[in-house]
Amino acid sequence: MNIIRCYDTKYVQYYRPLSAESPLYQENSLAYYREYLQSDWRDESFVVVLGAQILARVYLTVSANAKQICYWGLPLQIEIAEDLSERANKGCWKVLLKEFQRWQQTGLYQRWVYQPSSLTLDPMALWLLQQGYGCQLATVQQIDLMQSREQLSADLRPVYLSNIEWGQANLKYQLLDKSNAVSGCLEAMRLFHIRIAGRETRSSESWRWQEQMLMTGEAFALYGESQDGELISTGFFIHNSSSCYYGVGVYDRDKFSVPVSHDLVWRAMMHAQSLGCQSFEFGEVYFAGLPHPHGDAASEKELTISHFKRGFGGQILLKPTF
Repeated sequence: MNIIRCYDTKYVQYYRPLSAESPLYQENSLAYYREYLQSDWRDESFVVVLGAQILARVYLTVSANAKQICYWGLPLQIEIAEDLSERANKGCWKVLLKEFQRWQQTGLYQRWVYQPSSLTLDPMALWLLQQGYGCQLATVQQIDLMQSREQLSADLRPVYLSNIEWGQANLKYQLLDKSNAVSGCLEAMRLFHIRIAGRETRSSESWRWQEQMLMTGEAFALYGESQDGELISTGFFIHNSSSCYYGVGVYDRDKFSVPVSHDLVWRAMMHAQSLGCQSFEFGEVYFAGLPHPHGDAASEKELTISHFKRGFGGQILLKPTF
């Protein structure tokens, strides 16, 4: 078995985009995260081959400055070929763990960002535990879009339902997606974000990558306006054929006594359902009584955002996180 690294000339014949379930790992989304990080991350992805057969693909990046191994800020990904014999599977994991041991022995990386696909720990997760890396259970929120609209609305926090009804009557929306997105279409959202945040929090290039995501069908955006045409809420949602992820929302909370965020997110859920998405992902949610997966206690802001997300219902899932 041999390792072929992403900077080897042969790698191009083995490369393929990551086929993770999460829409965050699509090509333009990853380009956005590369730009957003603005750091010394280096791609060290590789494949494990036996002759012409690909046994595994590993997608990871390293940063000596951040002292992390992950994949552009997201959990690193390991794809093991299907239908391997038990012997080939064990041999493949032996090669993988030997490679990970090499990175661990450099002493440069204090944290691996990894989430096994289930509560049954795979060899990578067990190896991390044996090396002394801590493990927390991350709590993530997911809404089943296979339910009817009536079932989804019944799962809303009651006050959300009345706020959504208010939004339906008083707000109007513009949808940006593959059908109408052009260069510069997110400029109004960028300027709105700067005004609400009071500062520019990321580069103009990161916004251009989000526009690219719209134009290639990897995302959609919503602009919410008052009846007189004033922009008061915006949202950006990343999706693939099966899942939609709540990327970012920006809201002017001073314009109305009713929260304008509830209707925008609800409309995004309904649009994701119309696209055929089976789930709506809110990402991690935090609780005051649970340890933060990244070590520190959850901030007041994180707890407030988590309370907002939980009002939309769905399930809270546990994911082992290193």
